[in-house]
Amino acid sequence: MKSKPLKGKRVLLTKAEEESSEFIEILKAAGAGGECLPCFVLSKIPFQVPDLKKITSILFTSANAVDYFCDEVEIPRGIKIGAIGNKTAKSIEKRGYKVDFISDKSSALEFGKLVPKNFGPNVLFPCSKIASGELEHILSDRNFKVTRLEVYSNRFQMPTEKEVKFYFKKDYDFIAFTSPSSVGGLTKIMRDYKIKTKAKPIAIGSTTKAVLDKMEWDKTIVARETSIESMVDAMIKASEK
Repeated sequence: MKSKPLKGKRVLLTKAEEESSEFIEILKAAGAGGECLPCFVLSKIPFQVPDLKKITSILFTSANAVDYFCDEVEIPRGIKIGAIGNKTAKSIEKRGYKVDFISDKSSALEFGKLVPKNFGPNVLFPCSKIASGELEHILSDRNFKVTRLEVYSNRFQMPTEKEVKFYFKKDYDFIAFTSPSSVGGLTKIMRDYKIKTKAKPIAIGSTTKAVLDKMEWDKTIVARETSIESMVDAMIKASEK
């Protein structure tokens, strides 16, 4: 493999720069430049923690959910912890907790199908305000009792016309989408400002791809694993064609 397989490539990221530092560094190592056009502003939601003595497991589908929940709550020993993807799992482990189950499936639906039976019966699901109900529904069908706990919000942020023109003064080779909400946000921005692009969309997983398909993005490339490294690998393979 070339030492800089993405040399000269431009990649648009849909998160704020402070949330994308790791992604930017990995792109830089591969020779690409990453630029950030955040579509959403994250903020904490006040929440009331249920009685954790009655909870048998906690499931996290994003690193943001880990941060907003664990900043306020100490998870007692004996509660099993599950996570989607290595990034989410690493966020949990950095806080000193053991992750009992890591799913390599990015969709909440597939994650819910794979959660071990011994995680029941009472599951706590810390999430964003706009998280879908897929995980709750599939777990309920499997006779788990799920408590949804919204711990942060994703508020859409419309950039100014000047900012959009600055970012799109030259087209990108790839646009990286790490969540369904980022798809909706960037799609709205581009449609409102009538921006067109030939950039290849890269989705972190099947749930994000499904939203891209719904929003009529063409030729979406899906990362094999739910990780930044896998998204960059997908860009490298696409560049080799």
